[in-house]
Amino acid sequence: MKNDSSGAVKMRSGTWYGELDENARVEKVTFSEELRQMLGYDQIDYPGTFDIMLEIVHPDDRQKMLDVTGATVRGELSSFDTEFRLKKQDGIYMTVNATGTVTKNDDGIPFIMHGTIFDISALVENRMAYEQAMHRLEASQKLENDLKQFGPVAAIYETARFRLEYDEQGRRVSVAWNDAYRELLGYDSDEEFPQTLQCFYNHIVAEDLENVGHAMDLLENDAHVDSTYDVEFRMYKKDRSIVWVRAAAKRIIGSDGKAMHSIGLLTDITAQKNLELQKTIYEVFSQEFLTVGIIDIFHNQIWLLRDNMINDTFIQSYEKGAHNYDDFLKEYVSKHVVEEDRDRVYRGSRIFHIVIELKKNDVYRIRYKFKKENGAVQYVQGTYLWLNKDGDKRKVICGFRDVTDLIRQEQEKQEVLRKAQEEAELARYEAEAANQAKTSFLFNMSHDIRTPMNAITGFRELLEREQEDPDKRQYYLDKMNDACKVLISIINNVLEMARIEKGVLKLDEILWNTDQFNDGLYSIIKPMMDKKNITFTQEIVVYHQYFFGDGDKLRDIFLNILSNSCKYTKPGGSVHMKLEELPHEKLGWAWYRTTISDTGIGMSEEFLPHIFDSFTRENNTTSNKIEGTGLGMSIVKRLTDFLGGKIEIKSKKGEGTTFIIDMPHRLGQKPDEGYSVSEHMEVDPGVFVGKRVLLAEDNEINAEIALEILSSAGMVVEHAKDGQECVAMLENKDGSYYDLILMDVQMPKMNGYEATRAIRVLADEKKAHIPIVAMTANAFEEDRKEAFKAGMDGHLSKPIDIRELMRGMAKVFR
Repeated sequence: MKNDSSGAVKMRSGTWYGELDENARVEKVTFSEELRQMLGYDQIDYPGTFDIMLEIVHPDDRQKMLDVTGATVRGELSSFDTEFRLKKQDGIYMTVNATGTVTKNDDGIPFIMHGTIFDISALVENRMAYEQAMHRLEASQKLENDLKQFGPVAAIYETARFRLEYDEQGRRVSVAWNDAYRELLGYDSDEEFPQTLQCFYNHIVAEDLENVGHAMDLLENDAHVDSTYDVEFRMYKKDRSIVWVRAAAKRIIGSDGKAMHSIGLLTDITAQKNLELQKTIYEVFSQEFLTVGIIDIFHNQIWLLRDNMINDTFIQSYEKGAHNYDDFLKEYVSKHVVEEDRDRVYRGSRIFHIVIELKKNDVYRIRYKFKKENGAVQYVQGTYLWLNKDGDKRKVICGFRDVTDLIRQEQEKQEVLRKAQEEAELARYEAEAANQAKTSFLFNMSHDIRTPMNAITGFRELLEREQEDPDKRQYYLDKMNDACKVLISIINNVLEMARIEKGVLKLDEILWNTDQFNDGLYSIIKPMMDKKNITFTQEIVVYHQYFFGDGDKLRDIFLNILSNSCKYTKPGGSVHMKLEELPHEKLGWAWYRTTISDTGIGMSEEFLPHIFDSFTRENNTTSNKIEGTGLGMSIVKRLTDFLGGKIEIKSKKGEGTTFIIDMPHRLGQKPDEGYSVSEHMEVDPGVFVGKRVLLAEDNEINAEIALEILSSAGMVVEHAKDGQECVAMLENKDGSYYDLILMDVQMPKMNGYEATRAIRVLADEKKAHIPIVAMTANAFEEDRKEAFKAGMDGHLSKPIDIRELMRGMAKVFR
């Protein structure tokens, strides 16, 4: 072994491989040229069989070698990494570090064992010298007189030694070292390398200063006198190259019990660090990369350490030793890089370009398409990094691996990302379209709300002016009432759509009679038809009169369609509604088909596909003087889907429209006598006279209207402005004082639900069981259920319908 100018030991290495027979025994062993030279053999006399090779292994190490190779062949070890001694041609043993693994054929049977052998003799010698020097140091500590004479001139040993001196307070005041210490760093005299603490610190690599300082603090503050501390760090040599050292030191305590100084040894471990680095890098590349090479950037050469990627005559010409890198690169690119990548790969793989990239980052990578010998194309990634990043940057290690699967995964991710972007773009477009539709809806609704509001305002002014003609006054009142109904219908549609979109729909099925259900629709829609002089007819053809269904939702569906038919049919036209029963595939069920046909204005073929879109009306203007939000048909479609039904529309511009709605219903039986499907109650005005009612209402206008209606019916009414006041007023009266509470829900301080719960737990049973009826703008089915859940006895929705109010109150009083 020879030392280079930097003081680092040059480590020799070589590769070997052995062919395995059918019984997994090594038959033939082949050494690389470097390994033969390292052992002193020529081409003729080098060991060619495993048995001959075994003879050059030191007798004490043979069993260890057999154990690790055998375990690797049998699969008990994935690879081996061990030390043993080999006899060179001159009969002298050298210590080596050997690694090895096996390669299996397509059937999974090992057929080749291969590996690398490093000459670590110098490293072992350094290690032994270090251990011997430490032994001498420990022995020397017993000789106090000799230790006191230790100094830079009178060095006892050849090992690099140093000494730290302390003052009475235990602070470092000076440092001294011997010639071996100075020479290790490449200096010839004390003038070049003065013995000062600052000089010592200046030669430590900045990143290691903290680590060294920590070790010195531990040494100087340890209560155990005999403790030895060591630390590994890097120092700059005279030529600014870096050397790895290990410092080991102990304190010397005087007769007064105070530390006099610390003495220690400094050992060059650069060779060991380089070996560890090279082994680590090689092992990483050996596992991950198919092809591994080393590039000498100063001599423009390349060594291929292994190759499983280019298995043809091209690589055979590069099997032995180093070759000119430029020639290698040109031939490699022309033979194995696809045409569209050649120029980029050639420029990106030139030595000067690699060096530029490695100055920017620790690792440089380049990807390209690789053409195999059989013409197949795969993606390859080349990776370059310094062989010794912290040391002499003269060599670059490079590795190449197949990244076809990785590229495909990235392409798949890109495709997923592209689709996601397309979906996001579509969602954005749909959102913009929805916003545009809502903008149009707000424009239309603004007109539609203003129209009945203008009617109410206008007829109210006419009513104030007209004081004499009762017929005109009644006419104006009827018009105001019609406008109110239109306004309520618009608001109800908007609220119904919001409820549907929120997803709070619940199925509430009860037993219905077909005649009675249709009579209910007829009674609502017939006056509308008569007012426009439209003929409205009904036809019922069913075999089962009783069915289970959600009456509220069915009524919403048919009233929306019938009101549209009335709205878009001119006076003198007709609307026909037919109900017929069709067979169902499930026993005990039937399809009820409702067909609604009108002779109205019809719809164009272009608009029909959009009839169920929210906020849309044909022509999308208010110029036709027909009020509407464009929500009715969307509500119809969503409710029909929710109930499991189907809807079909046939229409032609100017010829009318036909709706066909198929609904599945579970069939029912005729109920017992006395059962009433829906309650029709005639109200006796005498029921209300003298009844005391407590009205809980925070809105002054609503309270004024309710007070007027109730008082005119002969009731005595008291007003509470919120739930808390309502409960207090009830508590302050006798248990029989009030007959009924009309309770708003949304009130300050205490809402209607909270007030009801508070009343239901009062100690006075009469007060706790007083009838409570909700009178609220919360008009949905879930609001009604919430009212009953809170303990209320009835639920009336605003705006107040006087007949409904009286009917609901009469039911409670009776």
